[in-house]
Amino acid sequence: MYESPFVFSKIDKMFCAEHEAEYQQGKLQPFYYNPDKEIKLFHGDSLSILKKAPDTCIDMIFADPPYFGNQSGLVIKRNDGHADTFDTQKATWAYSKSINYQFEFHYTWLKEAQRILKKGATLWVTGTYHSIGVINVVLQDLGFKILNDIILHKRNAPPNFKGSCFRAVTETMLWAKKDSSGRTKFNYKTMKELNGGVQMKNIWEYWAEKNPFRHPATKQPIVLETAILAGNLN
Repeated sequence: MYESPFVFSKIDKMFCAEHEAEYQQGKLQPFYYNPDKEIKLFHGDSLSILKKAPDTCIDMIFADPPYFGNQSGLVIKRNDGHADTFDTQKATWAYSKSINYQFEFHYTWLKEAQRILKKGATLWVTGTYHSIGVINVVLQDLGFKILNDIILHKRNAPPNFKGSCFRAVTETMLWAKKDSSGRTKFNYKTMKELNGGVQMKNIWEYWAEKNPFRHPATKQPIVLETAILAGNLN
């Protein structure tokens, strides 16, 4: 994958759905608003916010839902530039759940995501081996058309601290179209240009930036930037 340190400089316009639809003004206030760059950030329960959005108003969705991974209860001391310790219990919303719970969870938010996407628009959703299989099944059952699976290879991923299995250095990101209708935007030439003039593969390699957060799995800007450049309708 390309080594650009900051790809957003290539994006001329960030689309804001409020230009085309109302979001029940007075009931949903942005946590952050930049009118010059047309950016609004909302803080709260994501499903509640999704339900307030009107039908077919969104160009693209990027989602990083809970992985529902197993917890070992370990607190690992670190010296790799991230937070001093890594709590393997993670956040309570990421704890392991039953398969029935996971299917219901993903059906609920993916139905809303499908409803608000425009014709031909796409969704990017990440997961690990804990969760991506369930998400794949739900997407197909709802009628999404899966376009690609992207392998995210973190070159400087942490080791397996217990030495109990292989070192995990990848996550999977599914790129899916709302349904089989409509033309899907794919900025092929832009992707090829960013990849040094060579067709970009579905393996994206990158170096994770250091961050001060307790949980080091926040999505890297380069992943989001590439997805936006690849599939945004504008």
